[in-house]
Amino acid sequence: MTGLGTSTTDVDLAMSSIYANNRDLIDDETDRRFFVRNGVQLPLGGSPPDEANPPLHPNHEDRGVREIPVSDAVLLEEGDLPDREERIWLKGLGCFQYTRDTLQYTGDDIDVVREGDVDVVHWVPAEESVPVRMRTMEGDVSGHAEPGVGGLESDELVQFERVGFARIDRHEDDETVVYYAHP
Repeated sequence: MTGLGTSTTDVDLAMSSIYANNRDLIDDETDRRFFVRNGVQLPLGGSPPDEANPPLHPNHEDRGVREIPVSDAVLLEEGDLPDREERIWLKGLGCFQYTRDTLQYTGDDIDVVREGDVDVVHWVPAEESVPVRMRTMEGDVSGHAEPGVGGLESDELVQFERVGFARIDRHEDDETVVYYAHP
């Protein structure tokens, strides 16, 4: 707390300061994973790759990539659903256009993202995803994580992309339980 600039006369400490300090301490060593809260299932079309390979950590290529199987459908968060005929980039997989209630793989190059024409969203495979119950201060949040989360050890930290940091608590028969730390 002293390192954050507090003294014995301070009566308030902003949680955002604690979160920022903790993020500085753990971000570099914490691998990334996808987690979709209350996902909406969309079928895939157009022959996308069989596997997505996003990096474990964007600043550490030496750690390797995640191997996420791709099948007939994905789960997206409701706020990430594209409008009709709109394109989105499924992170680590590629560009898709929402046509006739299906995400059609377009094969577009990553340049469509660099040009700002396409939103980048996280996703999980509908069939192979891991059901997750995330315990938070506001209550439990249900969702699905990428398959690799099911093989992580208890007490391992992860950063769920666009969600925040969490600690793996335990794997049960029907779900993995994690504790949310902070954004």
